Amino acid sequence: DCVFFELNGVSQADPGVPTSGGWFAVPRNHYGFKEIYAMLMMAKAMNLPISVGTTGLVAPGCTAYVGVAYVYTTS
Repeated sequence: DCVFFELNGVSQADPGVPTSGGWFAVPRNHYGFKEIYAMLMMAKAMNLPISVGTTGLVAPGCTAYVGVAYVYTTS
């Protein structure tokens, strides 16, 4: 019950979670899930660059993928 995504040019999402590779995860029960999901879709549709901050931990309930703390556009 998570959204998973990768970013162009990012081969390791967070060194603290080496099992994640380049993948980020946002569990559906994450505070701000709808806003993060909307931001990801908008950035993809409009080809906007984004920055992602991680929790440095595995996202709860999302197997071995790094958790997302926040997402914002950089333009």
